[in-house]
Amino acid sequence: MSRIEEYDGQYVTFRYHDKTDGQEKREKLTVEEFIARLIVHIPDEQFM
Repeated sequence: MSRIEEYDGQYVTFRYHDKTDGQEKREKLTVEEFIARLIVHIPDEQFM
């Protein structure tokens, strides 16, 4: 599960569990990059 740790208006820092090595990791992305990755996980309207 991912957790947002920090948002400063430009960047989002979050942590997540990396399934490849079992470690918890942190990543810092621009807001645009973060939203682009998030949108991928929203199901299509026909999915429901």
